[in-house]
This record gives sequence, C-alpha cells and structure tokens, in this order.
Amino acid sequence: MKNSLKSQAYEYIRARITKCEYLPLSFLDAAQIARDLGSSRTPVRDALTQLESEGLVKITPRRGIMVADIPADELDSISKARRLLEPYIVSVACGKADPEIMRQFRERFSTVASGREQIEAEYDFNLYLTGLTENQYIIQTMERVYVSNFRVQTLGKMPTGSIDIILELIDCINAGDPARASSAVIRLISEQGIY
Repeated sequence: MKNSLKSQAYEYIRARITKCEYLPLSFLDAAQIARDLGSSRTPVRDALTQLESEGLVKITPRRGIMVADIPADELDSISKARRLLEPYIVSVACGKADPEIMRQFRERFSTVASGREQIEAEYDFNLYLTGLTENQYIIQTMERVYVSNFRVQTLGKMPTGSIDIILELIDCINAGDPARASSAVIRLISEQGIY
C-alpha cells in the first residue's frame, strides 16, 4: 500500500513539474501535496527523494524543496542526446510501429490547436517510439531527455517541431524507410534551433 501511495505521489508531482505547473525555482510544500493527495507526508517525501535523484527537485535542509532549474547548457545536452539516439529509435520504429497508433498520431498532429497540445503530442509520440526499442537503458535515458525537452518547450525556451516534418516522419515510419525517417528526425531537431 505504501509503495502505491509513493507511486501516486511521484506521478502527481512529476507530472506537475514536467508540465511546468510547478515552475523551476519554486518551492514545494510537502504537507500541502500530501493533503492534496489525501495521504501522509511519508509517501510524498519518498517521491520527492526519488525526484531529487532524477534531477527534478533539490532538497535543501532548513531551506525546503525547490523545483530544479533548467540550466542553459541543458539545451545542448538535450540536442546531443536526441541527435545520437533518435535516428536509431525511428529506425527501429520503422519495423515495429503499429499502423493504427501511427494513424492516431498523424490525426492528432494534423489537428493540434495550440502549442501546448503540440508539446504534449510530441512528448507522447517520442515516448511511444522510444518504447519500441525495448531497451530499458535507452527508454530511461530518453524519458529524462523528453521530460527536459517538454519543460523547456513549455517555458518557451525552445520551439516545437514543424508539423510538416512530424507528418513526414510518421509517413516514413509507416513506409518502413529508416533512412528517410532518420533524415526527417535530424531535420526536426535542427529546426528546433538545437545544433
């Protein structure tokens, strides 16, 4: 039971940090979070400790719990990780992606009405493709990259990708063309102003 409460607290806090509902450098009130969740403070503290190990919060004795800032050099780190791993990820997806799921993503990207909707769609799309690798090291690494990417896009520090290139990428994956998919994903990353 305690572990599921910790998981619930972890997901609750992590989602709010990722979506910038808890802004960088803002202080978190563990007691208030526990009240919001209807739990004791123990699972919240445990969740915050896990989030600190992931670099999303900083716990300082006598100061409190602060949402981690997004350092300027993080944009470069995001870019390098994406440039190295995403061509491989989309190559794998060319042979494994479910056509129905890809159709749903194509429809979702074709109808986005706001930057926030696109950011969320890109996040979900990237996590789906990464999961197809079935490689836990890549999945864990890229999940962290995509959380950072989501945060910097939400804060307006990095643009979203071109819908046209995203739709082209989906078409390349559906056609089973890893070379064109890799080229499209590199153009997408470059277009976001990350080199």
